Amino acid sequence: TIGSTRAEIIKVQGTPTSESSRTLWYEYDNVDLEKGVAVGFSNGGGRLKVKIPTEKATQATWRIGSTVEEVIAIQGTPTGFSRRTLWYEYDNVDIEDGVVTGYSNSGGNLKVGN
Repeated sequence: TIGSTRAEIIKVQGTPTSESSRTLWYEYDNVDLEKGVAVGFSNGGGRLKVKIPTEKATQATWRIGSTVEEVIAIQGTPTGFSRRTLWYEYDNVDIEDGVVTGYSNSGGNLKVGN
């Protein structure tokens, strides 16, 4: 989970297949670290045991201007996460200061409304 330490990640995930000071790799999936703490991940292969806890969704769709928390509550844990982007398979949600500023829904996975 975002905010976990390197040691906590390895305890849950096991020994990485490779690593650097900024990234732990598990096959093709990875966890990005900053000062030894998780700040992002890519889980397209589904090997990471990652979950972002959220409140229960109060609506079925989100839109530009929604918060990151609202998007994750509606969409679930993304397959990739960084400070500026949430990925759901090949679709992405652009974020700035915790608010949605844009998206690409070419794969049709996003539950975006008006």
